[in-house]
Amino acid sequence: MKKILIICMRTWGRMGNYEAAKKIESELASKAFFSTELICFDELVPVFSKFGLRMQEISASYYDPHIKLKLYDELIDDIGLWISNFNNEQVLNESLSSVIENDFPSLIISTKGVIAKIVHAFKEKFYFDFKTVNFITNPGLLDIKIHQHFSSDLTIRTTNYYPNSDMVEKFHRLETVPLFKPVSNYQIDQQDIPSILILCNGCEEGYFDVLKTSFEHPSKPKIFMVIISNKKLYDECIDLNRKYADRACIYNTLANKDYLKLILEASTNSRSFLYSKSGPNTVLESIRFNLPVLIHFSGLPMERWIVELTNKRKFGFCFENQSNGPGIIKKWLDNPEIVTNFKRNIELSEIDDIDITLKDLPDIICDVM
Repeated sequence: MKKILIICMRTWGRMGNYEAAKKIESELASKAFFSTELICFDELVPVFSKFGLRMQEISASYYDPHIKLKLYDELIDDIGLWISNFNNEQVLNESLSSVIENDFPSLIISTKGVIAKIVHAFKEKFYFDFKTVNFITNPGLLDIKIHQHFSSDLTIRTTNYYPNSDMVEKFHRLETVPLFKPVSNYQIDQQDIPSILILCNGCEEGYFDVLKTSFEHPSKPKIFMVIISNKKLYDECIDLNRKYADRACIYNTLANKDYLKLILEASTNSRSFLYSKSGPNTVLESIRFNLPVLIHFSGLPMERWIVELTNKRKFGFCFENQSNGPGIIKKWLDNPEIVTNFKRNIELSEIDDIDITLKDLPDIICDVM
């Protein structure tokens, strides 16, 4: 049985990278000819957890996008300097040795470019013969130097849409495999009333007022709200919900299959939409299931491309100042044709109109091995 290590970051990207890695592991583990193990690099090398927490603090801050970008650039410089330090190279090598020499993997999948670079350098230095895969869960990371790595045996991206084609052409071998599993066995009911899906996974600014505005609108939309890792906001929104007879469904955790069911049911009504930050996988998932998006730019450079995708292709609207969210929500609810036009654009588009899905990943990996 072939052993595969999947190495991810738990703290980088507010669990998004970790959740993506779990999907990859689950799909590979479903095949009897693979043995898989998921390892968090930032637990293996704890300083990377500190870097991840700094990222989360920047993302959740109330700074405007320009200040966030400056802080993020400084953090990336700090990470690059740490990696390039000779003494730290020994720390990295010892950490990887403790895992690889015990497991003797046939293949290592890295879900961050920076991990792929470190693993490749380790392999070359100590003459290991395992194969390497760089799984890019957010193509926007290709604009960031520490994540630029082109020497893996295979690079996988999750979407065909990426404006920097020159960068894409540098890869040794490239495949596109969306992270979305085929949806089946759901009993989806046609929705006569539009739904607003509110996903708070970062800075909380404006979200309480977005919920309040949605409650107060005379159209009385269905409201589903997911609040990740923010107990204070969650408690405040639960209290507000009670004042409106618990009209909204508010979650502080939601399984992916249940979240997908919400998206699918919401998308059966042409006036439903998602409100969230500009997280690429969140936005792509919504678009893939024909649900328009109203998103605020996080200020992080690896999410710039999703702003371009949303606004240029008219799949929704992305704005910068989170405090403007409630006003834009009201405008969309007052003028439902705004949403229906965005939905029409999504349905007519051919973005990521490919037959490959996550279930095809095992065959692609087998071919590399």
